[in-house]
Amino acid sequence: MSSQIAPAAATGPASQPEAKVTVLSHPPIRILANPTAQAYSHLHPILIGSIFALRFNALVSDPVTTLSTLLPVFAVLQIIYVSICLPAAGAALGSSNKARSSGKIGAGSKRKDQEASIGSKVVPAILSLSLPLVLGTPGLSVLLVLFGAPFTTHLPHTALCAAHMSILGGTGLVYVHGTDVAVWREIWSISKAFDAVWGGTICMALGAWLGAVPIPLDW
Repeated sequence: MSSQIAPAAATGPASQPEAKVTVLSHPPIRILANPTAQAYSHLHPILIGSIFALRFNALVSDPVTTLSTLLPVFAVLQIIYVSICLPAAGAALGSSNKARSSGKIGAGSKRKDQEASIGSKVVPAILSLSLPLVLGTPGLSVLLVLFGAPFTTHLPHTALCAAHMSILGGTGLVYVHGTDVAVWREIWSISKAFDAVWGGTICMALGAWLGAVPIPLDW
């Protein structure tokens, strides 16, 4: 009897080594599954790049005027993008967990998700645009100066550049994550799981940095 009980006791919970499992508390955000969202998610960067290419000569000759006129255009495009392609804050994690647990989502539940009112998407999108524009523009302006932008001259150029960066890089993040402190802690520590939204912000920052590389060549 004792020889049979001993192995059972040896395999108890106390004898097993503690296994540390890393769990992603904030999974990557995915583009909505409906055809419109999937199509526009590919069209949006093409529109942004095409507008930039068409206005490049004007941007070089008159940066302040061109940046000022393009700012509302990009703002509207960002509102359209987040409203069509991304889940709003709070819905992202819920839909992800629902899809992960059920495996298959019925046509009825998909239809309900896609029938959300336009107002419930556009209003959060406008708020998500306003927050990075108001808070991100001053912070990015200071960051641009620290990275070499003129401190006493060309201040409108710097502010407008920071505003464009805030809109392009921050609107999607605020729309899908809201003001969740835990998520923003991951973003600031650059430990956020890579997805379409966070990847777009990183590419925006990388593009701004690469665009500044030729500046010393003019000195």
